[in-house]
Amino acid sequence: MKIKKNNIVFILVFLSGLMPVLAQKGFNFKRKITGVKNEWQQLYLPIDMYKNCKPDFSDIRIQAYTNKGDTLIVPYILEKVNSIQKEERVDFKIINESYRNDWYYFTLVCPTDVLVNNLELNFEEENFDWHVNLDAAEQLGEWMTILDDVRILSFKNQESSYVFSKLKFSDSKFPYYRVSIHGTTKPKLKSVFLSHSENIPGSAFSYKVNNFKAINDLTKKETIIDFELDEVLPVQSIQLFIKTQTDYFRNTLLEYLSDSVFVDSKWNYVYTPLVHSYISSDDYAPIKFGELRAKKFRLRIFNDDNEPIKLESVQVFGPKHKLIVRLNNLAANYYLFYGNKMVQAPIYDLINFKSKIPSDLESLGLGQELKGDIVHEEIEVPIVQKKSWLWLILVAMVLLLSYFSFKMLKQEKR
Repeated sequence: MKIKKNNIVFILVFLSGLMPVLAQKGFNFKRKITGVKNEWQQLYLPIDMYKNCKPDFSDIRIQAYTNKGDTLIVPYILEKVNSIQKEERVDFKIINESYRNDWYYFTLVCPTDVLVNNLELNFEEENFDWHVNLDAAEQLGEWMTILDDVRILSFKNQESSYVFSKLKFSDSKFPYYRVSIHGTTKPKLKSVFLSHSENIPGSAFSYKVNNFKAINDLTKKETIIDFELDEVLPVQSIQLFIKTQTDYFRNTLLEYLSDSVFVDSKWNYVYTPLVHSYISSDDYAPIKFGELRAKKFRLRIFNDDNEPIKLESVQVFGPKHKLIVRLNNLAANYYLFYGNKMVQAPIYDLINFKSKIPSDLESLGLGQELKGDIVHEEIEVPIVQKKSWLWLILVAMVLLLSYFSFKMLKQEKR
């Protein structure tokens, strides 16, 4: 009797170890990888894949299947494709400061063989609203206009602060530059930075915007803009297209739909604040924020006592992501798997050797999205890896356990 009880215990332990393997959920989607040419390549993730992945893409796996029946793990590095802003400051000195008819002039001299396209002004004043001209010259006294009547603005209070005092212009190469500021008192210029910046563009998705609607609430003195995407997608910035021609500066609040509740036979939508920002007629930059997955958005523009701004449309941008992969067997068949909420992000040694990755990588392609995690290849799969055999083993174990249980019951009745 003791031996048989031990046998039952052994079977139970064996089954408890086997069940997680049999019950483990697989990946719901797969795509065949094409264009395999080199050991190092990159793979851009298509937008139609986002809805079936985890938000952080931690469920992505790549496997290689060889003609010998081997299954190989393929390491990768996930990267967001961002634009890069390179800025190089230029040495210069201020040689003249003068005043005439409510205009204050600051003259700068810099090397003649250097390109510049930015001039940042820093003042001791925390609150100002001035208009600025920027001129350049090959020789002092022969000024040519680069920028005319540009508004610079700064304010600071207990609730918020904002500074816009950077002049941007086309690439220029002059030995002399002159900043002219209009005002009744001399600005306290603390520092000036002259630089040349170069934007190396990254890549972003531009999403289709649906149901764009703008409503002016005169009672609350705000304009409310509602818009939505086709589905829940990762978003990182929005660009407003505004018809208003006059100067304006407005506080804004961007919100996203985070929940909905059905109360009293109707849906009540809950919007969560995402980012406080400003829009200005002098600064046409998009509203940027940390990456977020959402579908519906609401932008509030606080008009105070001003006339509401006229909006034409809004454009929504989302980040692109890519995988940098190392393909050790170029003759193998490679597949991309995703759609498994149970798995965690993989940890590969590859992340510690990024310096060895070539800078110029060719891109891989992806086949159409297929459901299921079974790869249909004309290869021999080891018998222990076939699901049918695992189920046969499980049934055999259950039958064996039942046999010993009935036998024990008969012996006890005797």
